Parts: sequence; structure tokens; C-alpha cells
Amino acid sequence: MWIGGNDVLGYALGGGEGETGGTGESDITNEALFTQGFNTVLGQLSEIEAGGVVATIPDIDMLPFFNVIQPNALELDAEQAAALNEAYAPYNAAAGRYGLDEISFSEGYNFFVIEDPSLPLEMRQIKSGEKIILSLPQDSISDAGWGTSNPVPEEYVLDEQELANISEATAAFNDIIRNSASQFDLALVETDELLEETAEGIIVDGITYSNEYVTGGIFSLDGIHVTGRGSAIVANAFIDAINEHYGSSVPHVVVNDQEGIVFP
Repeated sequence: MWIGGNDVLGYALGGGEGETGGTGESDITNEALFTQGFNTVLGQLSEIEAGGVVATIPDIDMLPFFNVIQPNALELDAEQAAALNEAYAPYNAAAGRYGLDEISFSEGYNFFVIEDPSLPLEMRQIKSGEKIILSLPQDSISDAGWGTSNPVPEEYVLDEQELANISEATAAFNDIIRNSASQFDLALVETDELLEETAEGIIVDGITYSNEYVTGGIFSLDGIHVTGRGSAIVANAFIDAINEHYGSSVPHVVVNDQEGIVFP
């Protein structure tokens, strides 16, 4: 049983526009509700007196969807940077009065401008470590000036507080899953640790796999779901946990026999 990812993922995919502890599709699920639901399912399954396996929730930072667009990927030449600095001169004058950071650009790579309704001027440059998600319409950067003359809308950005909300909920839900595995005497797969390992790159029968978008081979083109080969890598982690916990000898899936990236 591998559930719980969507209790955090909906909030992340929506750019943190949901609530924490809510019940909507774009909310982070209430911790008490998650505990009740998770243990109710396990209680019902355990009534048939069968063994089982549960798995933790991976950190969203392991998913390409949240890492393809780097916050400082805005490349400008000297003329473009100068024009933007001139355009933002009125903003910077106002920013000084409010004690806010100025928006500035230089030749080379720069941080995108994003919406931030929490600030008096409702925009700023994105910070290192904050995220622009893959659902951002790419043509809006070039055609509508998103990230330069116009801020990237907040529903495509995960700021520091939103990332903290996601991290805290993921950690809390994983503690619940681990405690439930112990309570019901079930095998446990630490998928968060598995994806940290694949982030560094693993070799399976001579082929290297990683979490890199497209080239890594584990994640599909949506940057969230795994490919056939990625599924096989995850399945083998489940098999290892089952064999270790129950003393069984379930054989591994042959990873390289499965389907890889499927291009449209």
C-alpha cells in the first residue's frame, strides 16, 4: 500500500495556493485526518490476516516537475538587462521607501520576477531555493514577458513558506506511516530514501538511471510519474522489503526489460 503522496502533491502542484490542514484537492491534508484514514485502511486490510507492505512519501524535491525550471534561468544580454533596469527604476524607488529589495538585472543568468501578494508592491525576484513549477506556460516567458516585465503568477511558484509547509507535512505523514508499519507489523519501503539514492544515479545491469528530467530514465515526461523502468526500480524496493520482513524469496523484476520514456 503506497498512498499519501497526493495529500501533499495537490498543494504543491497548485503552487501552494491551497490551505494547510484542509480537505480540498489543492490542500495539504489535516494530519489527524490522514492518521485516521491511513490506519482505518490498514485495520480493514489486516482483518484478512495477510502480510503487507507500506511505503513512505518522497520529498517533492526528488521530482523533476519541481526542478526543471531553475529560479535563475533567465538569460539576458547586456542590452536587455539595461532596458529592464530602466523599466524597474520606479519600482526600486518605491521599494526603498518600503525597505524592500530592489529588482535588478545583469548580463548573463538572472532570477525571475514573481508575484508576492504578501509584500506592499506585490512582486519581487525569486530567491535561490524557491521553485517555479513545470506547469508554467513556457511561451508566456517569451510572449507575455513573465519573469521580466511581468511577474510570474503565484500559482506557478513555491516560495519559502510553501516549501516549508510541504516539507513539514511530508515528514509528519512519513512518521505516521512508519509508526503504522510497526503497529501492524508490516514491511516498510523508504521511498524517500530510494529517490534520494536515484538522485545521485544508480546503475542497473549496466544502465545508469537518475531523477533527471527526460535523460534520467526513471520519470516520465510529466516529471511526476515514473516510467515502466522507474516502476520496476520501485517494485524491486518493495520486493526487497517483503523478502527481508517475511523471509520470502520473491524474485526481482528485470528493470531493463520494461518500457522507458515514451515520447508523444
